[in-house]
Amino acid sequence: MKNILYVLFLSFSMNSYAIDECHKITDFNQCISKCRSEAEKGDAKAAWLMGFCYETGKGTIQDYKEAFKWFQKSAEEGSSLGQRSLGKMYIEGNGIAKNYKKGIKWYKKSAEQGNSMSQGLLGMIYLAGDKVDQDLVLAHMYFNIATVKGNENFSEHRYFISKLMTSLQIEKAQKLAREWINSHQ
Repeated sequence: MKNILYVLFLSFSMNSYAIDECHKITDFNQCISKCRSEAEKGDAKAAWLMGFCYETGKGTIQDYKEAFKWFQKSAEEGSSLGQRSLGKMYIEGNGIAKNYKKGIKWYKKSAEQGNSMSQGLLGMIYLAGDKVDQDLVLAHMYFNIATVKGNENFSEHRYFISKLMTSLQIEKAQKLAREWINSHQ
């Protein structure tokens, strides 16, 4: 836990000035004060970090409504992390009313930018069929895309779901995945 921010930032390949400075700080309170200024100027990555701090209560009192505000700012500035985090808040209903339609919309925006976690989460949504029609072809497609984009966590899901599908469904999912990847490069 000594320097959780450093690991967090490396894993998400963030490189704005505010965040580069924050990864050197082990005190989240200092990080918040440095990042708030950059976030207010429109730095989407710093806004995401503010949302993360408020969502988790790192360096501040946990406040989902404040987290939502910062994630929304980050998402609207075009950050795939902000879009994914905003989608998650809508899906889970933290700080706001649950809204699956909006949650899926933000996950899709993030997925279109190449966020493999959002791609896999969309697969989970279509696999579960919770608040959407269950669609094994779309679930497999998103698991396939996430895996191809480097998130091996979803390869087991892709394998599992393929056992529930016909060969024609798998072929369709693979074709859709190739088309999706080609259209989002």
